[in-house]
Amino acid sequence: MNSKRQMILRVLFVALTTFLLVSATTAQRKPAQEEVTIKQIAFNEDEGWAVLHGGNGYTTNDVPRAFNDQLREINEEREEIFFVAFAPEGGWLISAENGMFWDDLSRDVEDQLEELIDDDETIHGVAFAPDGGVVILYDDNKFWADGISGDLEDVLEAASEEEDIIKEVIFGADEDTWVVLKGFNAANWNGDIPEAFIEELREQNGDSVEFFRVTLALDGRGWALFSGEGIAFDRLPSELEDTIEELQG
Repeated sequence: MNSKRQMILRVLFVALTTFLLVSATTAQRKPAQEEVTIKQIAFNEDEGWAVLHGGNGYTTNDVPRAFNDQLREINEEREEIFFVAFAPEGGWLISAENGMFWDDLSRDVEDQLEELIDDDETIHGVAFAPDGGVVILYDDNKFWADGISGDLEDVLEAASEEEDIIKEVIFGADEDTWVVLKGFNAANWNGDIPEAFIEELREQNGDSVEFFRVTLALDGRGWALFSGEGIAFDRLPSELEDTIEELQG
């Protein structure tokens, strides 16, 4: 499909707190010497990745050229980049201050995005499963989903009905492997989730630390948790770990 560009008059995004890295045993953490905010880490199916940092900074590895070109254009225009997402078979999406951009998404997903944009809805996040499932978070704790498991849909519906703010949905190696962050520091998960990640969630939950964002590598091993204590991560690609450490000073 051809690339599409939809200008958004209103795209809201809750700014992530500046993350400072602290020491841990089950996950690597590094003290920050400079205030560099890493906002998101996203993986594609080719083991490539993108890191968003600062207002519109980015670092990428093995991602589609059109994706990089669009990020570069947004960066040059000094517009803020809110979040990115990778879809199966080379698809991608970028949400930025000056619009939402995508390429090679399914017709159903494109139609839904266009409808939400036309209705002036605020799109908070988009998550793609490797086998084609998708979740779009929008407006005041609403979601649209297609091709996801019944268990995940039940979790999202319950959170929506209880007004337990859904912060993020992320998929792992398949549609049955996922994590949902909601409320202050609550989480639901399913599938083959790394034990070290679950331990980190439970530890920070017990310490009443707020969760902001999560990343699962598609190899089923690597992960990162963004929280009030910084970025905890484990078993990410070495080049990506080096990038995180470099950005954090």
